Parts: sequence; C-alpha cells; structure tokens
Amino acid sequence: MSKLTKSHHNIMLAAHHFPHICINIDEYIDLALSGKEVERFIDMSLDNESISKGLYCRLFGANIWVSTIAQDGCIRVSNRDEPSAKNEKDWSPNLKIENFERLLDLKVFW
Repeated sequence: MSKLTKSHHNIMLAAHHFPHICINIDEYIDLALSGKEVERFIDMSLDNESISKGLYCRLFGANIWVSTIAQDGCIRVSNRDEPSAKNEKDWSPNLKIENFERLLDLKVFW
C-alpha cells in the first residue's frame, strides 16, 4: 500500500470542485495504485467505449479523463457538459498538480 502524496490529495481536491479532470496516464496509474485510501472512492469505467474516449473512472463523482493533452505533473479541469479528451479548447490550461490547492484561492480561476 502506497502513502498518499500531495498530488493524490490535490487530484482528489479537484474532484470535489470540478465535474471533469484530465490527467496523463502516469498520474492516473499512480492514483489508481495508491491504495485503499483512494480505491474506495474510485468507480472504474470498464466499458470499452468510455475508455476509448479517454474516460477512465469517476472519483468523488468527477469524471477522470486520461489524455496526452495533460502534461506530466499537471492537471486540467473542465466545467463543460461533455468535454473531449482530445480537444484542448474544452479544458483549462495545464496546471501544476502540486500547486492546485493554491489556485483554488484565486478570485479569478478558469
């Protein structure tokens, strides 16, 4: 069992504030394998259609998308009804996961 990192906490924080979160495959694997602390809150998508679109799971009710548009160590968020994992215009700019909690305090946020 792995210890939760600041990145894990910030991804979970983002899931409480945004309906859609986009991370890269490495961040997703690290989160999915982080142990029981996260496992109990993840609802894995198992149908091929969802996974082929980039929708891998739900975390605290937020859709977790996996895509190359999210850079290493970054997170992208969206309030759109149905974002595309391949369309950068559907997502915020890349935001450093380690700084995410501070970004929520800004008065103007994407």
